Amino acid sequence: GDYDMIISVGNQPANFKAVPGSRWIDTMGDDLTSVLHAGETIVIGGELVEVRAVSSDKIELEKYHIQGTDGVAVQGYRMDNYVGSATISLGDTSLTEANGQSLESAIRPGEAIQVTNIAGGKEYLTVTSVIGSSVIFSPSFTGATTSTPIYARKKVIVPANASSATMQASLEALEDVGSVEVSREGPNTFEGFTWYITFSSNMGMSSCALPSWCFESSKESVTYITISGLGQEYDGNYIQTSFHGGRPRYVLLENNLSYDPTFSEWRLHSGDDSVVSFVASSDVSVPLSGWSNGANIALSDSVAPLLVGQNAVAEVSILQSDVHQSFNPEN
Repeated sequence: GDYDMIISVGNQPANFKAVPGSRWIDTMGDDLTSVLHAGETIVIGGELVEVRAVSSDKIELEKYHIQGTDGVAVQGYRMDNYVGSATISLGDTSLTEANGQSLESAIRPGEAIQVTNIAGGKEYLTVTSVIGSSVIFSPSFTGATTSTPIYARKKVIVPANASSATMQASLEALEDVGSVEVSREGPNTFEGFTWYITFSSNMGMSSCALPSWCFESSKESVTYITISGLGQEYDGNYIQTSFHGGRPRYVLLENNLSYDPTFSEWRLHSGDDSVVSFVASSDVSVPLSGWSNGANIALSDSVAPLLVGQNAVAEVSILQSDVHQSFNPEN
C-alpha cells in the first residue's frame, strides 16, 4: 500500500507534534493505543518512521524524528490498505476489530488479510466469514498474543478503457507482481477492449501455497457507497478508487465524492466539477447524514459490479508452471 490514509481516532484525524532529534512524539491528548502498533511504519511531518511503542499520550519511535514538526501539530498517515486493529492469540481462528469498526465494507470471504506476530513476522490468513467487526479465518494464528494492524491486500481499480500503459502501471503497483508487459486491442464494435498481459518477472514464491502470493482480479467491489435522492444522473453505487486528503475518494462515471480540505467539507462533484451536494464535516469516513439537496448516503451492504456488459476480455499468459494467476476473463 501507499501512505495515503490519515491516522484517526474516533473518526477524526489524530495529531502529532515532534521535536527535532527526538524519538518521542506527542499525540496531543489522543490515546492511540488501539489504533497504532509497535513495528508499524507511518509518516509524520513528511518523514517515514517506525513505531517502537504506543502509550496513552505519546508514541516512541525506533529512530529519531530528524526535522520535527516546527512546533505545530500535524496529521499522520499510514498504509492505505489498513482496515483495522485487533488482538490475536496463538491458535485463534477469528478476530474482532478493536474499535468496533465494521469490516464488511473492507474485506470479503476468500480474500487474504495480513497480520503481524509478536516477533514482527507477517502471517497471511484467508477470510472465511465477515460479520460486522468480526472475522473468521484460516489457517489459525501461530504467534503469541499480540496487538496487530490488519491489512487487506492492495487493490487497484483499472478503467474499462485503460491504455496498455495504464494497465501496466496499475499492475506493477501491486506487491509481488513485479514487471508485466501489456498490449491492448480495440475498441471493438461494442466499444470493448482486450488486454494481453505477460507476467515477465519471477516474484515471490513459485506457487500459491500462501494467499499473499496469489494474484487475482475481480469485477466486483465491497468498498463502495450508495447515493440516492439526487436523480438518475447522480444516484448509484460510487466505488472507492483512491484517497484524497487522507480520506477515501468515490467515483461513479464522471461524478466523484471526496473530502475538500480547503472548505472542511465532503463534496459530491459532477463531471464538470460543479458541486452537486455537500456536508460540513472533517470526519475521516464519509458522513451518512446532513447532505445538501436531499442526498442520501448509505454504506455498502454487499458487492457492487465494476464492469457490466459483455464487451471486455482479459487474457493472461503464464510463463512459469505452478504460478496460478487468476484473472477473471468475463465482463
